[in-house]
Amino acid sequence: MKLFQRTGALGGDDAATGHSYGARGGGLRRPPVAPPEPDAAWAPRPEVAPSPDPVHAAAPDHAPDPAQAMADRLPELADLPGLVSACLADRDSGLPLGALGDRLDPEAVAASAAQTLRTALRVAEGLDTDDRPEEILATFGSQIHLLRPLDAAPGVLLHLVLDRARTNLGMVRLRLRALDPSA
Repeated sequence: MKLFQRTGALGGDDAATGHSYGARGGGLRRPPVAPPEPDAAWAPRPEVAPSPDPVHAAAPDHAPDPAQAMADRLPELADLPGLVSACLADRDSGLPLGALGDRLDPEAVAASAAQTLRTALRVAEGLDTDDRPEEILATFGSQIHLLRPLDAAPGVLLHLVLDRARTNLGMVRLRLRALDPSA
């Protein structure tokens, strides 16, 4: 434990180190310290070239990211009749991973979709069922909101906003099945 001695109403000296703590002029005042001498044992070593031995070389990671693969396929939904917007969201964080359409804010859509799915999962847990939501559908006066967790990209949720007057839900579901065949 350090011991401090008061020399005035607001200042003081650290008895252990001799540093002064003044009331005016910037607080801690330390004596100048010379830079440490370079130590040959701690000198930087030259870079070592990787081993050409293929047995010990690291295998390149070529596994595609499923979330990115889904984001790349999102434009396939652009010609869907009645589509207002489409948003891919991270289920846990609520952050958008991809969006299509410019009529709605992707951050707000992704966050609300993730919250809605988390609520549905809590309902299923409260009912003590092992089922998980395959699809969540909310109908409004002029829009249909369809939320679907994607099996091909675990942890990713697709939120479609559709114009209710121009949408055929059967066709939408067929297109979604083509996009996520494991569903």
